[in-house]
Amino acid sequence: MQDYGNTICFSRKISKPQDLEPPFLPLLRNEPNIFTPNNDITRAEIAYGRWALPQLLKGLHAENIERCLIAIDSLSNLFHDPEKLYEAVELKILDRIHELLKSAKAIIREAALIALGIACNHYVGSDAVIFAEAQSRWDPENLFESFNVRDGTTSEDEMDLTASYVKPVDLGRLAIILSDNYASVRYKAANVVNNISKSWLGPEGLHENNFIPVLLERAAFEGFQEIQTEVLDALHGCLQYDQLKALKLGGMALLSKLLQNNDSKVRISSANCIAALAMHPVGKIQAIELDLLPLLIPLLFSEDVDELASAAGCISFITMTTPSKIRAVQLKIVDRLVFLAGYRISLKLQLNAVKALTNISEATKGRALLLNSYVERIEAIPCDHDETLRRAIQILIKVIRWLP
Repeated sequence: MQDYGNTICFSRKISKPQDLEPPFLPLLRNEPNIFTPNNDITRAEIAYGRWALPQLLKGLHAENIERCLIAIDSLSNLFHDPEKLYEAVELKILDRIHELLKSAKAIIREAALIALGIACNHYVGSDAVIFAEAQSRWDPENLFESFNVRDGTTSEDEMDLTASYVKPVDLGRLAIILSDNYASVRYKAANVVNNISKSWLGPEGLHENNFIPVLLERAAFEGFQEIQTEVLDALHGCLQYDQLKALKLGGMALLSKLLQNNDSKVRISSANCIAALAMHPVGKIQAIELDLLPLLIPLLFSEDVDELASAAGCISFITMTTPSKIRAVQLKIVDRLVFLAGYRISLKLQLNAVKALTNISEATKGRALLLNSYVERIEAIPCDHDETLRRAIQILIKVIRWLP
């Protein structure tokens, strides 16, 4: 034992935190967000019983910032329990947290977004946030006036939403806060939208609340790649519901530029969004007009397996039209696709590559090329480990050997 001033340190190693007196409480998440540094969250007061959530709701209306932050932090922990989340939705606690997004304090906005992000992992929370977002579109307050001047700071990379895609009246609080002055707030907001886009009715709700134009704009002008990736992932979820609106706004051209980004995660998310747009007939036409296949070739030679799978999947959607099939043969990407079809490390990559080869083989030049040079390599691909891959390779060989 050694004495350092008023602190006594024991040389004996404590194996478990629970052995301390008083014991530490186990945390609900590995990286806790401490909004009140003066309070020890491991020894904080715990809300319990049937009056827990009503008391915390009162804390959300408190004028004291510290008390409001403690209430939000406690609710963030309780939202991990679906029963507490159901009760919070009935008490309209999520509506109140959503109202806090227009606070002038960045720490309040960030804390509210973290709580909403946890709640949106469940479909009940996502539906409640979408409903609150729809109601906030009719808020009589001038949201743009309150959001343009915050804490006396501005951002050079921000773009006025009123001048491009949507009108101010068409946006709710969550859509506006995606253009916040603080990067941490923008990241949390993009994470909330991304969680909503993964729920069952989330993409439809985001589409009805005009999130597609906002997400396109943030993907174009966001300076931080981590936030850009979250925005693109949320956009990909929205595109599963509707692609035409994004295509009319020039989404295909925007995403084609992002394929040349220096960050691999941004390129992966962009390729996934392009594949979603290419599901629409208009998207296939725009892919031909923009000549996207040459931009995807560098991605096929990446060292990242996820990037390889995304590029192959994007090519499989683009090559559904005859001009794209002929263009793929001209660019000589068949050899690389055959190699990736036998890359057993990723089943997703193999399936996407086989599908792309099947599309290319439907054209006369593609079928002749595969029949003369690659059919033996394709037949030698081991596919015993997966029935879906075995069936896809059988279809590919059947198309290659088809005789008119």
